[in-house]
Amino acid sequence: APRVAGELLRAGLLVRAASAPFEAATPSGPVAFGRGALFVPTAGQQMDAAAIHALMGKLAREDGAMIAPIVSGRTPSPATDLGGNKSWTTVTRPEILLLFTGDAPRMDAGEAWWLLDHEMGLPVTLRRASDLSRTELSRYTHVLVLGGVSSGWTRAETDSLTRWTRGGGVLIASGAAAQWAQRAFAAETGEATSAGASPSA
Repeated sequence: APRVAGELLRAGLLVRAASAPFEAATPSGPVAFGRGALFVPTAGQQMDAAAIHALMGKLAREDGAMIAPIVSGRTPSPATDLGGNKSWTTVTRPEILLLFTGDAPRMDAGEAWWLLDHEMGLPVTLRRASDLSRTELSRYTHVLVLGGVSSGWTRAETDSLTRWTRGGGVLIASGAAAQWAQRAFAAETGEATSAGASPSA
């Protein structure tokens, strides 16, 4: 599904994601869809309906995603009607920055880069963690910080990253970087970090 989403966004299509499960009518009868299902309307697109259907068929064959045509925008629950806004959000193409170091964590960075860029079709910008102060974070929607990448950052660099998250940026951290993020954000908000808490970001 992430690969399909990337292909649809690269094609310039409007894509919406369900924030709640819903049921929709298809030519084969009602089908239940889960939270996170993607909806691509044929109306209001720069691509005509025939081209959209052809692209969907291609993606179903190549990526193995379950794609079903919907015969009505109405659902049993008005809150999940496909034309509404209550249970749907517009999907935007992420601009991803992956920070890496020259030591062992670079293996993790390579694996993450391959998964995002090659498997999911989501372009990734690779930068050394030491270049954070020279990086224009406003260009990115997501920053991935893996392993021990954050070690050695100055307070000013940490502050620039926390300001970027307050402005809507999404920070994804793992391993030692998640522990760093937990401490950094707890310090910024004045909250205490529990000893032994599961690191997350």
